[in-house]
Amino acid sequence: ISFLLTDILNLYEHQSTFSPNLPLRGLFYFARLYQKIVGNEKRVYSGKLIELPYPQFVVFYNGIDKQSERQILKLSDLYVPEETDPMLELQVLVLNINEGYNTWLKEKCRSMYEYMQYVDRVRYYRNQKEYSLLQAIETAIDECIKEGILAEFLSKDRSEAVMISMYEHNEEEEWRKFREAEREYGFELGMEQALYNLMKNQGMTEEEARVALGLKSRVI
Repeated sequence: ISFLLTDILNLYEHQSTFSPNLPLRGLFYFARLYQKIVGNEKRVYSGKLIELPYPQFVVFYNGIDKQSERQILKLSDLYVPEETDPMLELQVLVLNINEGYNTWLKEKCRSMYEYMQYVDRVRYYRNQKEYSLLQAIETAIDECIKEGILAEFLSKDRSEAVMISMYEHNEEEEWRKFREAEREYGFELGMEQALYNLMKNQGMTEEEARVALGLKSRVI
């Protein structure tokens, strides 16, 4: 969500999957927003100064990957080669709102506090083998309504809450599988390179190199 408040262009986003590319996404977001604010693009060629609202980008993170309580990601972190004094910079404040993190924020924002209680219950039931994702969501919703947690929203917009939760948790699971596949692929490439180096530089046979690296023998 984005909004203007006292000449500050606020951009707030909720993420259940962490990405180091958030500053780049922020750059895309702000570019589109500033285009809307400026309106006629011909104005940028005029001699009159265009006043722009100050940008502020905050991301609330509640994914399962462990992250620090508070961190600032910079667009310059993505630059290759690194620049100590980049001419283009954008910063993103990432706040972890999982249990035990940024308690002060959830104390000030009751809706956020209750939302995380709901998310934690979905995850709890999702980790029980006897519950499907849909059953976990439905059970968490029933409990929260009974205990007055997001009760009004969950009662009034139950189908929407189920749909959003299904999407979020499926997306979270797909990203987890994707990252695991990336790690496995990277490991395989690394071992192949190590195998090649031992055979080329040490004169080992493939079988000797496999033994040295603790790999299984190739079945022919």
